[in-house]
Amino acid sequence: MENISVMIWNHLFKIFGTAEEVYVRRQQFQLMDLIFNRMKEHGGFILISIGSKAEGLNIEGSDLDFMFVFNKVSVDCLNGDSVSHGDIIIDTNNIKPGFARLNCQDMSCLSNTFFTAAVTETKNGIAFSSLLFRHILTWPVVAAEWIHRYRGNNWPSRDLITEIVRNGCLIVPIWNPEAQDSFMQWRISFSVAEKKLVYSMNHTEFLCYALLKLYLKHVVNSHHRVKKLLCSYFLKTCLFYCIEEEDITWNKNNFLDCFWTCFRRIIKWVRDEYCPNFFIKENNMFEGNICGDKGRLLFTYLSELYDEGLLSLSRIPCLAWLQCFFMTPEVAPSPLTDVEKEYICDRRTLLDLEVDEFP
Repeated sequence: MENISVMIWNHLFKIFGTAEEVYVRRQQFQLMDLIFNRMKEHGGFILISIGSKAEGLNIEGSDLDFMFVFNKVSVDCLNGDSVSHGDIIIDTNNIKPGFARLNCQDMSCLSNTFFTAAVTETKNGIAFSSLLFRHILTWPVVAAEWIHRYRGNNWPSRDLITEIVRNGCLIVPIWNPEAQDSFMQWRISFSVAEKKLVYSMNHTEFLCYALLKLYLKHVVNSHHRVKKLLCSYFLKTCLFYCIEEEDITWNKNNFLDCFWTCFRRIIKWVRDEYCPNFFIKENNMFEGNICGDKGRLLFTYLSELYDEGLLSLSRIPCLAWLQCFFMTPEVAPSPLTDVEKEYICDRRTLLDLEVDEFP
């Protein structure tokens, strides 16, 4: 399938641009952040642009989010019996992985009216509800495994890991609806770290990310009964794991294999009803959403798409030209290798789903 891989890679290359063009798009948003954060009138907030556009993707309908982070107080993580020194303490004990409670240690921080509006008194003292603001914090203990994880592919690099940990992560006002004190719980967000990871991808990995998003939008979500079950964040997480773990060469000659490797992992996750957060593996992001009848329906549909192979890819408008490969080999466009002609006659040869091969 090498020639078809190269053809698809080249086509996406024309759509999404060179690595240099992607770099320029990213720089535009970084410059916008820099200009805003140099201003004196933003009241103690810093601006961080996130989302697909900030990552360099120019897909129609791509999201662009802005996080306004209040940075006027210090934050520390509760770590066993060690002394915490921040104005606000992050507590992840006895709480769902990926979430945290914010407790106030220095009452002077309440002099800011922004904080006063978010304060709730609990039996354990002063805490903050997750209804009003976002805050940056040091690297949480619950994500310590990510720092020391074995990485056979040396991705991300040790230098990048050090940079990400040094910059910490974010806490955002999205709460766990299953908890009794849900409005007191904050979700730990690694948006800034994820943006750095996307920046570190080579161009084939980046184009695979773009193809995954196109496939979700135009193919997976075309089924009304499974629409919106998967989101692009799950696909990005899958790509991170594949780059980190899979023994695969990420170049244009191998582009289709890279894409289907990611898709097979997604199918496995749906089958197992478990999608591990890239930074906190214990955080199952499918919990309460992709499970039971919905999960089985999605698994069946994704398996059928996998069996279709290139034909399912041809449902993406910009790749509709792939339909010509499902003519007879004699009329299909050249150059085609003997292997590709055989594939056209029996596409299931390549796309036989063997989910048991995954650990």
